[in-house]
Amino acid sequence: MDTAVISHSDIATLDRVLQPFELSRTGEPSEVEGGSLNDNYRVPTDVGPVFARRNRPDLERGRIEHEHAITRWVADRGAPAIAPRASAEGETIIEVDEQLWALFPWVDGRVPARGQITPGEAEAIGEVHAQIQRLLADHPESEGASIKLLKERVDWDTAAALEALAEVEERATEAGASANLLEALTFRRQLLETEPPRSFDEFDWLPCQLLHGDFHDQQILLGTGETVAGVVDWEMTQPAARIWELIRSLHYSKLLETDLLEHYLGGYHKHMTLTEDECRFGVEFWWQNRLHGTWVYRAYFLEGNERVTAFFPETDRHLRSFADPRQREEIANRLVAAIT
Repeated sequence: MDTAVISHSDIATLDRVLQPFELSRTGEPSEVEGGSLNDNYRVPTDVGPVFARRNRPDLERGRIEHEHAITRWVADRGAPAIAPRASAEGETIIEVDEQLWALFPWVDGRVPARGQITPGEAEAIGEVHAQIQRLLADHPESEGASIKLLKERVDWDTAAALEALAEVEERATEAGASANLLEALTFRRQLLETEPPRSFDEFDWLPCQLLHGDFHDQQILLGTGETVAGVVDWEMTQPAARIWELIRSLHYSKLLETDLLEHYLGGYHKHMTLTEDECRFGVEFWWQNRLHGTWVYRAYFLEGNERVTAFFPETDRHLRSFADPRQREEIANRLVAAIT
């Protein structure tokens, strides 16, 4: 994990976080870089280094508790999930200055540079992904799971998407955004205005279960010998379509349109098999999500999250690529060949 030096005030806060766990700091903590929502730190202590997370302010305690419970459930069944430490009183969430913290074991490993993994690493990540899906299929929350539970997050309301995009375009213009970014926003708006709408209900048959919810290469700690040492960031755990999570992972790992797709799917296929219809409908389901999704732009221009600017170029490139039905068909054909 990459780390950076932090402020004295954050160090003092971390000392208070350690107290309920009966841990003492033995050196200078450092910030773990790479997160886009939460603040993460490496803290040396008398029992070895620990990973401290300050959860983002809008994350409710109940949701964090759910994340911790699922992580423990999966870890207890042999998957490389990194479960939180419990305090002396058995708590995994500590509140300091109205902020919610959690401590995790420090796992030596590296987060791969996005889009720069080896074929062996792609296969290993794909295999762990399927292993986790296979385990979570037996979790009580998978019983009766429906894709409709995902609808609130990915609602395909074209009018609402256009309204949000109009506000983003106005803010972007006021902020003096680059010509390339403004053109990307215009292209998205034109697609939304011309693309024939598809009903969410067309896809409500897709097999669903409890999932990690945000699985991709940046949530992986790679060990030695092309192995996975740990899977992190389980806060988006939720029931959803397994093909949706698979395609989402391939996209965010920058593998969906590369030769490494087959290596990832080769590992995935060791534990999971999907149907041809899942693959083909899954690609179209993903496309509708990408077409209507404005989160990355809203997060920056409306919510002030500067970290998401790194996603701008890839968001636009992927939208333009998947706007071509021939590209979507090619990806679907490769999925079908590899995992059915």
